[in-house]
Amino acid sequence: MCRIPGKFRRRVWMSEGDLVLVTPWDFQPSKGDIEHRYTKEEVRKLIAMNVVPQEFLESIGAL
Repeated sequence: MCRIPGKFRRRVWMSEGDLVLVTPWDFQPSKGDIEHRYTKEEVRKLIAMNVVPQEFLESIGAL
């Protein structure tokens, strides 16, 4: 479970299947804050750089 900080609530639309960067809370590691939502172009670059395997994204339905 993650919290969407106020800076994202009205500026960035998030939907199921989006690839996001999460920072876990120190006091409750099962929860965290969303730091960044990757655009489709950024996801393509991450795949090209082999940071995120394409098979992982296909398995969660992000592509």
